[in-house]
Amino acid sequence: MGVAPSLEEIQRLPQGAALELRGTTPDGFVRMVIHHTSPTHLEIAVHRRRGEDVRHFRSGAKEPEVLYRWLEGYLAGLEAEGLTWEEVPLTPELRRFIEGLSG
Repeated sequence: MGVAPSLEEIQRLPQGAALELRGTTPDGFVRMVIHHTSPTHLEIAVHRRRGEDVRHFRSGAKEPEVLYRWLEGYLAGLEAEGLTWEEVPLTPELRRFIEGLSG
């Protein structure tokens, strides 16, 4: 099971930064990015590859507590160990990754 960042880490995330997770799972690869959509709401973008199956989606804007609960539920089904979150700048490349997951 993957590990969610703490609610406090999500709440402390400054605008212009993101929390990012990248790693392998027993059956593929996962990348997740948490970022602000407004001063009070955040979103998570997810790219997951399992064998030939590739899925990418965005959670939509959520309050920190709701996003945290959503993320805990999602990660409960992710069979991966040792994945860690890192605070990173919200660079143009990272914005393109997030925007590429819409639609």
